[in-house]
Amino acid sequence: MPMRPTRSGVVVVLATFNPAPGLFHRQVRSIRTQTHDDFVCVVSDDGSSPSSLAFIQRVIGRDPRFVLLEHRDNVGFYRNFER
Repeated sequence: MPMRPTRSGVVVVLATFNPAPGLFHRQVRSIRTQTHDDFVCVVSDDGSSPSSLAFIQRVIGRDPRFVLLEHRDNVGFYRNFER
């Protein structure tokens, strides 16, 4: 899914790898409920399991502000964030 442009240029990045369900859900909810709503949130996944990827997709849903980038190779937190 292509990222939509923002007027403000704000991009939030979440680096994930088999995220803990409760924590990930709270993170996404916190981002969604910010008063500044002109942003794009890029979720860069570092080779999570198929069930984790399905969970991430369910949580972000069809919210056009969230984009999931699925990577097959696991490169670790720092390199995943740099991607």
